[in-house]
Amino acid sequence: MPIFEYACKECGTEFETLVLPGKEPPGACPSCNAPEVERLFSLPAVQTDETRAKSVASAQRRKKKLGEERVQEQRKYEEAHEGH
Repeated sequence: MPIFEYACKECGTEFETLVLPGKEPPGACPSCNAPEVERLFSLPAVQTDETRAKSVASAQRRKKKLGEERVQEQRKYEEAHEGH
């Protein structure tokens, strides 16, 4: 899939878009609609057993952290609404 990364020269928003062969690249920033966008250099996505394992470990850490944050927010909510 020819997915390319771009950055808006006006607001700095970075975005990805699919550019099919024979089609024009994006004409404007999706955030601010400025006409000046620049194609960024992208590294290819390479998957090996090691990168896959690192990706899974990272996802598990994010999931754990999100779960801990949810528990903390639930406790704050319960403390704030205790006795109502």
